[in-house]
Amino acid sequence: MRKLFYAIIFSAITLMSFLNGQPVLAQGYTGPKLASPTPAIGTLFDFITKVLEIVIKISIPVVALAFIWTGYLFVSASGDPTNLKEAKGWLLGTVIATAIIFGSIVIANIVQGTMTLIGG
Repeated sequence: MRKLFYAIIFSAITLMSFLNGQPVLAQGYTGPKLASPTPAIGTLFDFITKVLEIVIKISIPVVALAFIWTGYLFVSASGDPTNLKEAKGWLLGTVIATAIIFGSIVIANIVQGTMTLIGG
């Protein structure tokens, strides 16, 4: 009986506010809107692009130091097979990391283009 009473009261309030031309419950909420903390960044893709640009700017000196260290390992190996193997491992890792870091913008553009095609 109590549930029926609440259902009738709720329906009456909704019907009266609808007939008066006022918004029904939360449909016409006109409260304060939250401002974006980053007004220059509009979409998620813009945010990801900005983050990747920062990562690339930071990684350029790191990549340069890694290549210098790899060169030092090759020079200090002096033909020793175990040291040459370590230097080759450093070179391979440095090249792969560099390709991933600098290719990240391209990968992000590919993902964004694919999502645009799927989303319409």
